[in-house]
Amino acid sequence: MKPFEAIFWMTISLPLFGCRTTPPHPSSSLDKQRKQIQSLANAAIKEHLFPGCQIEVLHLRPKGKSTLIEIFLGHDSYDPASPEIRYDTRYDLASLTKVVATTGVAMALHSQGKLDLDTRVTSLFPRFRGPQKNKVRLRHLLTHSSGLPAWKPLYKTMKGKKAYLDAICHIPLETSPGTRYRYSDLGMILFGFCLEKIGGASLDSLAKKLVFDPLQMKKTCFGPLPVGTPVAATEDVADRGGVLRGVVHDENANAMGGVSGHAGLFSTASDLMNDLQCLMKGGRWKGTQVFAKETVKLFTKRAGIVQGSSRALGFDTAHPGSIAGRFASEGTIIHTGFTGTSIFVDFKKGLAVVCLTNRVHPSRKRKGIRAFRTRLHEIIEKP
Repeated sequence: MKPFEAIFWMTISLPLFGCRTTPPHPSSSLDKQRKQIQSLANAAIKEHLFPGCQIEVLHLRPKGKSTLIEIFLGHDSYDPASPEIRYDTRYDLASLTKVVATTGVAMALHSQGKLDLDTRVTSLFPRFRGPQKNKVRLRHLLTHSSGLPAWKPLYKTMKGKKAYLDAICHIPLETSPGTRYRYSDLGMILFGFCLEKIGGASLDSLAKKLVFDPLQMKKTCFGPLPVGTPVAATEDVADRGGVLRGVVHDENANAMGGVSGHAGLFSTASDLMNDLQCLMKGGRWKGTQVFAKETVKLFTKRAGIVQGSSRALGFDTAHPGSIAGRFASEGTIIHTGFTGTSIFVDFKKGLAVVCLTNRVHPSRKRKGIRAFRTRLHEIIEKP
């Protein structure tokens, strides 16, 4: 098929905080950047890297006019009759859940003085027993240095949050806490349970109350989505009924009911940009201090727990060979989602990027999204 192309571009004054207005005449540099991004994304659609995308780029200037580029391209699947991508099309965020919902809730609770990063997991869940487990603290889970394995196909034998908590509490550590970095879905699932214990409510309720509502992220929620919601398709999975649409792609998150610390969130690029802009403004949004300024600084800098690790608290940071590209400033935060999603914030340059794609449609086997993300960021960052 020939991919349908729908493009929307604008420049706004950020005191409006993302409200859509009639754009002024674009500057030549921004117009050039928009065209380069458009060309890159169109080529990716033509090559079937993904059927469509939402891309937003914010140039935040403390003094002067800040600008926002929004690009919506393609369709929500490879069906020629499928809807084109709109500003309100939801995407399955996959592991962006870790930094948008889970880390967001952690930052809010930390800002309120309710979350101590040195809390031992065993103090919250005594059944988290085994060699070295009494040494695992919340900061280890957030930095993927707890010693837990990366992943296990628990969905094959169990369903429900209680079953998952019990299973993870009995999984042995692979290494001593704080000695090795290993990106762990299991660790973030467990961290989600810890937040529920500390916050006294379910993770989805905490995220809505502490993050999504204050930041006016009205199109952000955990799955499954109500029937009829505009949403990009993900994988075609025969034993799950075919093409997934509005159903959480991640198998473990789906088996937990759609709500988990590691995956399960759906959102739009514009909603996510509200979150990134809040971080860039030191935790402030529309006159409200959503996260304490010191909490934002703490969570977005490298944690320094494991020597050589680029991990901050929840977030990753730019490093050689990362998707941040060659021109990112030191201290830039990044994160990706398996379905084809990513976020990027260069605090020093005042740049933020949200890229939402469904590169797992119709199969997760398609390669190339890493190179696409890197090239996107280099276009935006290039001096």
